[in-house]
Amino acid sequence: MEINAFKYCQGNQNFYSTVMTFEEIINNSTVSIYSKNNRLGYQRSLVERHLKKIVVSLKTDSTPISPTSILLGIDEENLIQEDESSRKSSRDAGYIKLKKNEGNNTFRIIDGQHRIMAMNRYIQELSDKDDKDTDKINKLNSYEFSVIIMPINSNKKIKEVEVFQSINAKAKPLKTDLVKLALTRYEELERVKDLDYTNHLAKRIIFSLNDDKLYKEDESKEDESLMDSNSKINVWKNGIIIDVNNDDEIGIIGYNAFYKSLELLCKIYTTDIQDELKGISYEDLDKYLNVLSNKITYELIIPCWKIIMDKWENCFSYKKLSFDDEIYYDDSYYIQKNMGLRSLHNILTTIVKKNNDNKEDFSKIINEFETIIISSKLISEDWEKGGRFKGLSSEAGFKHIESIIKQ
Repeated sequence: MEINAFKYCQGNQNFYSTVMTFEEIINNSTVSIYSKNNRLGYQRSLVERHLKKIVVSLKTDSTPISPTSILLGIDEENLIQEDESSRKSSRDAGYIKLKKNEGNNTFRIIDGQHRIMAMNRYIQELSDKDDKDTDKINKLNSYEFSVIIMPINSNKKIKEVEVFQSINAKAKPLKTDLVKLALTRYEELERVKDLDYTNHLAKRIIFSLNDDKLYKEDESKEDESLMDSNSKINVWKNGIIIDVNNDDEIGIIGYNAFYKSLELLCKIYTTDIQDELKGISYEDLDKYLNVLSNKITYELIIPCWKIIMDKWENCFSYKKLSFDDEIYYDDSYYIQKNMGLRSLHNILTTIVKKNNDNKEDFSKIINEFETIIISSKLISEDWEKGGRFKGLSSEAGFKHIESIIKQ
């Protein structure tokens, strides 16, 4: 594939501005969509409502216009640029060649996937008709899009995620849980040492809880002993929705909401180690955070939620979904939604903060937490949706629920 393009540079990042047909884009592109099999994905699945709206506009508009550029990422090694010596200035058109990979993964659609996939669906609908309009199909296949190509070092793909985040930062309908998560994962993959320790610790805890297994469980015999010694029920198994934009995801609360409930707790465990960790290798840093997250998950959070479950057992409902999947949450109660999660984790965080000098004495912390929960006058029915705590979804509301629990 050979493309005429204008080359320009912003900061240290090169871009190529060009024109490509729909057929060229669809045959040579993929989208990095999050799934359980692709946890480095940073984009949501297609939103059917949005897709249908674009398809309808294509059907009703005889001359559709899409002036906004499609943004495509590509690994630098797949971009072969011809000699620039003949160019008089950076504004002259530079002629570039793309080395074609096998399959349709030369480009990654960073922005514009709904427009491309809507046109693809419309063409499929036309092709499936007995009296298909070949001229119409050919016109759509040759429809030209303004395209910006962004070459990226294959070992620094975090840049691609950051660009996607920047584009969608102000898009209210798009929840950015996946973007934040992908940034954290790429920091791990690319061994970035200057980490937000709180963010990385919380992410590890969330995945351990949701997957019901140790984070990087093959690393440490010490971690394995945590699983052997802890047979308590994990009420958060499959309870956290990682892709909040996917209607098929199981769970009761989104990743970002759960993260917010853990943020202050994790900050207590990472604040005192900032200087200590700065001088160590990435491998040692990664292992340290894994071990710490597994301890907090299995020696603190899971036992505390078992206490909560024993106190308000009607708020939980065990269901076997398949051979591998099971859940404990009950959507008709607030206890595992934002109101319950934030207020109960606030109580736990306060106890940990009070015991800051002995914050890894989990038995002492759990005993204090259990005393508060067992002594509470609340009953399961108080947690029912639409009941006593209805409307208490603000920070002030969480504190109010916390005070009621402690009464």
